[in-house]
Amino acid sequence: MPDEPKPTKTDFCRSFDWSINIHWSGLVGMHQFVGDRVVKIQLVTRATHEHYEGFRVTILNKNEGPIDTTVFWFSDHLERDLEKSSDDHRHRFEVISYVGWKWAYGAAPKSLRPFCEAVEYHLNFFY
Repeated sequence: MPDEPKPTKTDFCRSFDWSINIHWSGLVGMHQFVGDRVVKIQLVTRATHEHYEGFRVTILNKNEGPIDTTVFWFSDHLERDLEKSSDDHRHRFEVISYVGWKWAYGAAPKSLRPFCEAVEYHLNFFY
């Protein structure tokens, strides 16, 4: 039986419970917004190459450029399935691409919906 292909960056981004229509290509997703506005959503790192810790959300006017840019960190909106011990220094969620798009340290979020809701709530201010 052949091995299953590893998930791609696009597969990972699509795995979130978005209620808006986002067209993904690699690390970047685009959403047609209102009028001449589009939303660009991109996986971002803080310090370590290919350790993704959130999404940068940019609202763009097609004619005039950026209107707003906000970074949403996974650790601000997601809870771990595992209890965090008092001596656990690993307090942030990371997604490490080179290990197959898995959540770091074996701690997967309970649900991705709270993160998506935070992004979508922010977008509502620009309708």
